[in-house]
Amino acid sequence: MIQHALTVDVEDWHRLMARRLTGQIVPMSNQVTDLTEKILEFLAQRNTLATFFIVGELAEAKPDLVRAIARGGHELATHGYAHLRVDSLKPEEFRAEIKRSVAILEEISGQRILGHRAPEFSITRENFWAFEVLAKEGLVYDSSIFPVRSRRYGIPDFSRWPCRMVECAGSLLEFPLATLELGGWRLPAAGGGYLRLLPYAITREAVRQLERNGTPAVIYVHPYDFPGERLQLHVEGYSGGFWKEQYWLNKHNLGRRHSVQRLDQLLDEFTFGPIRELIDGI
Repeated sequence: MIQHALTVDVEDWHRLMARRLTGQIVPMSNQVTDLTEKILEFLAQRNTLATFFIVGELAEAKPDLVRAIARGGHELATHGYAHLRVDSLKPEEFRAEIKRSVAILEEISGQRILGHRAPEFSITRENFWAFEVLAKEGLVYDSSIFPVRSRRYGIPDFSRWPCRMVECAGSLLEFPLATLELGGWRLPAAGGGYLRLLPYAITREAVRQLERNGTPAVIYVHPYDFPGERLQLHVEGYSGGFWKEQYWLNKHNLGRRHSVQRLDQLLDEFTFGPIRELIDGI
């Protein structure tokens, strides 16, 4: 039986949306702690471990949450320091992000950090230099590439299977996000908003398709994908961008009530664990 990878991108929705829409840097919210704790509770009940990709500045602000994740037996990995897109950074800036975030996570958790995921899956063919940086910083794997065509991310002709980035980073492993091939098209099906909004059958068939190939599927969720208090943007003095704000609010609130049930179904039908347990098989 193939073991697949369950991953959680731990980022503070309120802080990220405030920066995106207003340019303001606001304190970390308590909502990210509450929702991440719900995920930990859920996974403990299901006796399932996962990889948690954690933003470094969030780890700094909420070290007890990082320790709780580590105590649960889960793998910690880096999601950058300030959740900046890799395509917005120069190589030396990206290196500084990785160094800082890895040092914080290792100090708080006592774990060696093996993996990285770029914010918004922002490694594309134009910034493959990022793999060289990751390898030189001692990381073992990356899980940033979505092998689909998308406006904001994706490399549509990239391998759907885990592979070694031999040409650009020695032995660094890449664990791409799960996709479904259907009639010559690749559909994103790896989780997150796709798990909330698309029919569950698409995610299930994507995992089955990869499993039939003898390949693990990489699935992801965010804390804000889980049901809880409605996501709302509260930024002092902000009164502009109503329609843009409503777009993001509706997009990220929609379908949250489905996430637990659908993830529960996935864990019933397939075996999941952290990425670290897949490394030796690639």
